[in-house]
Amino acid sequence: MIRHWNITGPVTSLLAAAAIFSAAGVTGEDHPVMPADGEHVVKEGESLWTVADSMSEELDMKLEETVYWLKQENELDNETIYPGQSLTVPGEWIGVASE
Repeated sequence: MIRHWNITGPVTSLLAAAAIFSAAGVTGEDHPVMPADGEHVVKEGESLWTVADSMSEELDMKLEETVYWLKQENELDNETIYPGQSLTVPGEWIGVASE
């Protein structure tokens, strides 16, 4: 005898919950979700940490969280950046920095 399991109810609930958490910006990690719609061109003497340090307080993020965010958004394997390199940064930071 072949049994058929009706799992559409639990699966549907799980998918709905995942959609809600995604829309709310919940990642399951302790790192903030921030829209990436700005750009920063790296200047001579800047490091990923100095770029992160200049924006972390204004964004109400810990320095380590900001470095992590920058690495993830810019698909960096390590913390090495170069003058002239374009980094994606939170759009909120661009607005604050330009005032």
